[in-house]
Amino acid sequence: MKIVTAALLYNEGKYLLCQRARSDAQALKWEFPGGKLEQDETPEQCIVREINEELSLDIKVKGHFCDVVYRHATGELLLKAYVVQIISGEMTLNVHQAALWVEPEKIIAYDLLPADIEIAERIVGVKGYEKQNIK
Repeated sequence: MKIVTAALLYNEGKYLLCQRARSDAQALKWEFPGGKLEQDETPEQCIVREINEELSLDIKVKGHFCDVVYRHATGELLLKAYVVQIISGEMTLNVHQAALWVEPEKIIAYDLLPADIEIAERIVGVKGYEKQNIK
């Protein structure tokens, strides 16, 4: 099973969503930024590395939010979402088409990657999930 991490960056009442580039698989879909776990790397190390590579931000992991298992045509994906805090850096889009700070209740209106939808539902508190606050 492939393991992927996602960062929940929260600032002034909004979450960061990033839009995948036109050249990527799942082009122009929105996601919580993050990426694939590399060999000999913890999920926490992965999310710190990925956010630095993708957004030029240094972050601190504050805690684990949830795990989502997503089944697709080529296998299963385990998406591990972490609450993170920006420590330093100025955001630069190194791999994404766009990035937006979005109010929690508006996240599910975006065309999210399938594995990110459950995270959004947990944040907002829909489909049987109790609303989870990550402040």
